Amino acid sequence: MLWLLFLPFRLVFGLVFGILFLPFLLVRAVLKLVFGLIMLPFVLLVGFVGLLIGAAVFSAAILVPLAPLVIVALLIWAIVRATRHPLRSAF
Repeated sequence: MLWLLFLPFRLVFGLVFGILFLPFLLVRAVLKLVFGLIMLPFVLLVGFVGLLIGAAVFSAAILVPLAPLVIVALLIWAIVRATRHPLRSAF
């Protein structure tokens, strides 16, 4: 029952300190917003660079195992081209 006696004091102190605390919350929200807007271009740039590096690594992971096949194909092409008879001229 004693809490009912102190209830008006608790309500008044809660309202007063809540109203005093409100500007600090607003300043904190504004600072977070400004910081987020300043950091957004840097975060997007780092993300874009990360995507480019990831695409390059993925491409290398796909193409490097195919390198021996490409070398064999180029060797066959070079041998066929070297052993082909030249065209005879009409003169």
